[in-house]
Amino acid sequence: MLVYIFLAHGKKPKTRGEVITHVAARGQMRNIAARYSTFPTSEDRFNWDYARAIQCLDDLPRLAKFLRRLHASGQGVILVDDLARIFRACALDRRIDLMAELEPFGAHIGSLRHSKTLSTMPGDMKANLISHAELIQNWSARGARKVRMSDADRAEQTLIARDASIVARQVGARCREDMILSLKDELEADGVARSALQLAEEANRRGSRTAHGRAWSERAVKDMIRRAKKALVRVIPKATPEVAHVSPLDA
Repeated sequence: MLVYIFLAHGKKPKTRGEVITHVAARGQMRNIAARYSTFPTSEDRFNWDYARAIQCLDDLPRLAKFLRRLHASGQGVILVDDLARIFRACALDRRIDLMAELEPFGAHIGSLRHSKTLSTMPGDMKANLISHAELIQNWSARGARKVRMSDADRAEQTLIARDASIVARQVGARCREDMILSLKDELEADGVARSALQLAEEANRRGSRTAHGRAWSERAVKDMIRRAKKALVRVIPKATPEVAHVSPLDA
């Protein structure tokens, strides 16, 4: 089991021992230990980052290193007790970009609170991380306290979740589209065209998944590339013939 602790307040720790005793780490460690009856402390199984505010994945160098290592090997998951902790520390206008950076590693990062990896989270769950992370209260793996909501509050939350789900689907689609197109450019850098089947096989080898958490198929890749081309056509304005301007004085 690989575990990651994110610290956003308190004194910056200098050693692994200081992290284990850090006030901001205790709740996270308790949640993980409550679920798995243990908490790994060895250097190859446990790592952390400290940052009061972040803008991108590289602001969390240890997490980035962990994820890139797992991605390169094609296997393994690093466990975070609650991904909302990370998004809360990110500026609201940068969270979509942060999600886009994390998406390629989605199969390798799991959130204990959500009981899912990022790649298997539904759109509304991702949307809440992006849009409402600060509203997601701290939790305990031993059981959460139930809060009664009024009908008006429930209706408002339903609207928020619906809008957030739309945003998340759009973000996810953009991320997957960019990934497939970037992969196509990378593989065809030698001047040799690659088939949709070859692109699908390579995307699956790298741990990428479709919006439904499934492996890429030849048809799914073809559909993604076709949609990307249609979107490109829509944003490129049609050429219009130049019309000579005739001044009234020349008439």
